[in-house]
Amino acid sequence: MYKYYMPKKINSNLQGMNSLIRIYNKLLTLEDNEIILNFKNTTWLSGEMVALFGAIAYKLNKYFNKKVYIAEFSPEIDKVFKSNGFCEVIANMKNEETKEFAVRFKQFEKQLNAGDTNCFNEYLKNEFSPKLELDEKEIDYISSYLSELFINARTHGETNEIFCCGQKYKSQSKIKFVIVDLGIGIPTNVRRIKKLDDCNSIAWSVEKGNTTKDLNKDTGGLGLADVIEFIEQHNGDISIISLKGEYNYKMNITDNLPYEFQGTSIYIDFDFNMLNDVDKMFEVIRRGKNDWDF
Repeated sequence: MYKYYMPKKINSNLQGMNSLIRIYNKLLTLEDNEIILNFKNTTWLSGEMVALFGAIAYKLNKYFNKKVYIAEFSPEIDKVFKSNGFCEVIANMKNEETKEFAVRFKQFEKQLNAGDTNCFNEYLKNEFSPKLELDEKEIDYISSYLSELFINARTHGETNEIFCCGQKYKSQSKIKFVIVDLGIGIPTNVRRIKKLDDCNSIAWSVEKGNTTKDLNKDTGGLGLADVIEFIEQHNGDISIISLKGEYNYKMNITDNLPYEFQGTSIYIDFDFNMLNDVDKMFEVIRRGKNDWDF
């Protein structure tokens, strides 16, 4: 049994995702099949990062026969795990009621394997409506963009192994959300039509007008560039790690990492107080345009 001491802080940003993915790569090299992640020194864990943590624990167990346990965590860290509904992939956890502003941890593999392609939209409706104090139109509007990330994971990532979690931070007027898939990765999909390294594949995928869809076969819809425009208009940010590539919108980071995450992890945040003129923004979506200068 191997004991690993987790970092002091795990924030919901590119640095936080990198921290967990570095740990994942280290754990892959271990011969031990039982791993204790010790949170003794951890003072902060952003709730939405539980999505990536859960995906990593799931993958270590399913594909590498490594059972993950957690130990010696503070009451604050314990509350983050339990109140986000996180227990299925950690052997020594029990769920509690989700806290008021937590968008609970969810793994969609079973629903998607059963053909329930509407499971993500239902999840957002059930989670956002009672907890985030948003009306139905606002929830539908946000779902238009978050669903694009989910659809990309399922279709372009070619996987049903998708995980997500979120949180509303009232003091920051922010909703933060993380979605992770264990699929082929954005660069693999992009390289089918464009010979680019991992980081430039991600950068290409978020540029307006770029798509890996077969326009003769695939239906239209929003793309990553539209998600970027959404966060631009709502004082938001987005970070992406896929294979060895990393990308961050606000800091204009595009780089290749010394380690790999087989799949894609996306962090997004936006200001929920800026959800104005929702009807007019829906009209823009229906027209298939993204001219946000109303």
